[in-house]
Amino acid sequence: MPEELIVEHCAPTLAGIKTGNLFNCSYTCRKQLAKQIAEFNQRFMHCDICMTILSYPKDRALIYLYRPLWLKADLCKEGIIEILQEFGYPVDDIHACIAMLSERIQTQQTFPHEIGCFLGYPAEDVRGFMKNDKPCKLVGVWKVYGDEQTAKHLFQTYAKCTYAYMEHFEKGMSLEQLVRFV
Repeated sequence: MPEELIVEHCAPTLAGIKTGNLFNCSYTCRKQLAKQIAEFNQRFMHCDICMTILSYPKDRALIYLYRPLWLKADLCKEGIIEILQEFGYPVDDIHACIAMLSERIQTQQTFPHEIGCFLGYPAEDVRGFMKNDKPCKLVGVWKVYGDEQTAKHLFQTYAKCTYAYMEHFEKGMSLEQLVRFV
């Protein structure tokens, strides 16, 4: 798995300003991809960063990079708990929640909209997207139904972070250095 792909799609999580990111990665051998992810997790086990495969659609893998401590805190937030409990998620166990999300991605006909709860999106925006009964206020990293100004600021922050991380990576900074760059 190219490290550039991780930096390009996950810079805000690497930087410690976002709970998680998703990205697709092509692969030729599932065992090799699983080995690469295990090696990544070993390299960053002391940095509160984990990577896991959520699904294998066609010739690509949907990968989730996240900060476990941030996710644990997010899953305790009012609004997020209610959303996840509606779908039967065991909110007291983040690993069980991730496993259930993976199962839902693989078995549902439509992509599970509650995934925003795992990416650090506000509950009001996740709920608004799920209801889809009124127009959103802003479209960026996600569709915003609540606090437009805070979301706009976050979108700009994430974009600046990604640009800076890509620039540092292209100049030779390693993934370890970027994670510690925070």
